[in-house]
Amino acid sequence: MEFYFKAHTENVINLYLRAKAMIYLKQAFFEEVISPNIRLEDGALATVEQLELADGDASLLELKADATSHIIFAHQATGLKQVEAETRFQTEDKLVGLSEVKASLATILQKARFYQLRRQQGLNAEGVNLNALFMGPKSSGKATSARYFVQQLAQAKLVDEQRFIKVQAKELTDERGYERLGEYLEDARGGVLLIEGAQQLLGQTELLDLLLQGQTPVIILTGPKKELTKLNSVPGFTKHFPNQLNFTGYSQNELVEIGKKLLADWQYRLADEDYYTQTLAHLCQQANFNQASAVADFNHRLREQMSQRVMATADTDLETITNEDIKAVADQLGTNHATKDAYAELNSLIWIAEVKRAVKNFIDLNVINQQRKQAGLVVANTSMHAMFLGNPGTGKTTVARILGELLYQKGLIRKPTLIEVSRSDLVAGYVGQTAIKTRKKLEEALGGVLFIDEAYTLSTGGSNDFGLEAINEILKFMEDHRDDIVIIFAGYTKEMQAFLAMNSGLENRIPNTFTFADYTIAELVQIGLLDLKKRNYQVEQAAYAYVVSESYQKSNDHSNGRWVRNLNDRLVRLQASRLAQSDGPSDLELITRGDLEKLLATN
Repeated sequence: MEFYFKAHTENVINLYLRAKAMIYLKQAFFEEVISPNIRLEDGALATVEQLELADGDASLLELKADATSHIIFAHQATGLKQVEAETRFQTEDKLVGLSEVKASLATILQKARFYQLRRQQGLNAEGVNLNALFMGPKSSGKATSARYFVQQLAQAKLVDEQRFIKVQAKELTDERGYERLGEYLEDARGGVLLIEGAQQLLGQTELLDLLLQGQTPVIILTGPKKELTKLNSVPGFTKHFPNQLNFTGYSQNELVEIGKKLLADWQYRLADEDYYTQTLAHLCQQANFNQASAVADFNHRLREQMSQRVMATADTDLETITNEDIKAVADQLGTNHATKDAYAELNSLIWIAEVKRAVKNFIDLNVINQQRKQAGLVVANTSMHAMFLGNPGTGKTTVARILGELLYQKGLIRKPTLIEVSRSDLVAGYVGQTAIKTRKKLEEALGGVLFIDEAYTLSTGGSNDFGLEAINEILKFMEDHRDDIVIIFAGYTKEMQAFLAMNSGLENRIPNTFTFADYTIAELVQIGLLDLKKRNYQVEQAAYAYVVSESYQKSNDHSNGRWVRNLNDRLVRLQASRLAQSDGPSDLELITRGDLEKLLATN
């Protein structure tokens, strides 16, 4: 919660808590020092994250608590000065993401520094206007970037860091607003004046005229882009505010990184970092959660949950946040999807070692590429679209589902969505309807994965087939949304190669190929035994292996895992029929040799 404490009247303090009252001060602004600014009595508790004093050092503020009350500093500080020093300015390594913003700020700083060096050498130098508009949605990094910008300006000795003043624009719109703005401009002269929520200045002619007079401190205005751009219609505004930066918000990966950094700053550690990442990534998909403030709130809830657990169990570990804490908070917020480890699920699949190795290499490459991109390094123009080649029953659909979950858990796609389609889901019977039908499925999968089974059937009807219309729509969508959808094309190896050869555009856009080999009879036996075990059936393994081998060699259906599961379905029905006709007590789990012999006789 944020508070703004104005100048006091006589005998009135800024904040007084008593009788076991509690408050969490996320950000508190004080206009002056009084004795005391905050007083706690009779078992009161205040948790303090950030304090700021207008035109002064927050360490001068006075906080008093009696013997029964407590003031806790969220940053583990031993005094106010440490809290203020920790939170006033963000250093570059704490400015997560925002690579385009940082690049723009670096360009502005380099230009200012260049002319500063010319002046120092007695050369003619242009003046550089450092005023800026930081435009974007709430909690998109505007305030953090403003502090970072001020720090960089101060390090270059372009401004006086001690003259950094932050104010909410709504404080300037009352009858004393013009006078107060003049005071802020004077107090910040030689430094920086940050005005947050600057959309409140729209229509405030006198205030805007005052801001555009020149010879003022560096001024940074922040607020929503839609409203702030309207200021450009004010005469002279763009001249005085030439630096206009757009903030598009944080990516899911960046929000998770912010969460981890905040916990580290507060001297907490995670027992299972992957579990935290998966849980927070899922939460970030909820409406109104994709903001840095929501991540800070999640971490605050974690700390509270951890403190309750520690005090209830007398645990001596005061640093470690456990999976139990994370799950409890996720449940409070109404979701907890991070219950499965996709890698563990992939590794549980048997007899597809080459595919599993290829999936791991694929994930590793794209994770590193993403990290390089966030670090501003050159990244090859890679695509995550893929071909799954192999006969039916070799695990293509199962691996596709796991791959979608892996991509999501690693922050490579926005949604844990996998849409499975075949030709009938994409192709219509009338001209012009196929594109609409196909686009609907593509848009449904946007942000996640689209799995097209037997994709080659889209091109088997000749030049007049509507399947070609679906292919063209898919190609266009892949180009328009190249970084926001993964499409997997699956089918028989030979047919899929012919499918690619028909359209060079497809081949160029699908660089990743995963080949699913047929299972051997020994592998089919193991798959079948595992399937029966999951269904709580028992069978003599040698006899079962003989039946599988004989049956598969006689069968014209070589659909691999699908075939053996169908075989087990028939075997279970034979056992059920026998048990239903039995008069005596029966073992409901046991499949007998007689059941196996009947199965073999029916093949």
